[in-house]
Amino acid sequence: MILGFLPMGASADYRTFTSTDGRTMNAELISASDSNVTVKMKSSKKQLQFPITLLSKEDQQFVQDW
Repeated sequence: MILGFLPMGASADYRTFTSTDGRTMNAELISASDSNVTVKMKSSKKQLQFPITLLSKEDQQFVQDW
């Protein structure tokens, strides 16, 4: 019964990603290849594409497992 009150498609899987230099961003993973990732920023809803090597080793593994 409660599920009827939840908006459809409202739950994006946002994650805090960390760069190799320690900067963080809260974003949703949109797509990934062997060399690039595309994320959608939670704050601005803008999509960014960048080399996977800019992410921490832990986040690179997360993207590969995704």
